[in-house]
Amino acid sequence: MGVCSECRQTCNGKPVSLEALTEAGMVFADHRSVEETVNRRLLIEALCIAVESLEPIDRQVIELLFFRGCTQREAAERLGISQSSVNRHKKRALNALRELLADYR
Repeated sequence: MGVCSECRQTCNGKPVSLEALTEAGMVFADHRSVEETVNRRLLIEALCIAVESLEPIDRQVIELLFFRGCTQREAAERLGISQSSVNRHKKRALNALRELLADYR
């Protein structure tokens, strides 16, 4: 009840829509629409689930290359396999992820 210290909008305890806040002059830091934000979060969740479903070696390669920023050579050294094997696992994993995430495009 009262005036919110964050947005200085009066409220009566009822939910306020984003549209009403925008019309009242509230500026949001993120200029994406709510729909875009939700879709992005759903895609990230789906990607995490898809990565977890990969074969263990494929998942390790993806994590090293894309989440830890390793080069293929560094990933090969850490995993004890050849660089060409890292490349082969990367291609296989990316193809699998494309298939698993095809509905989110």
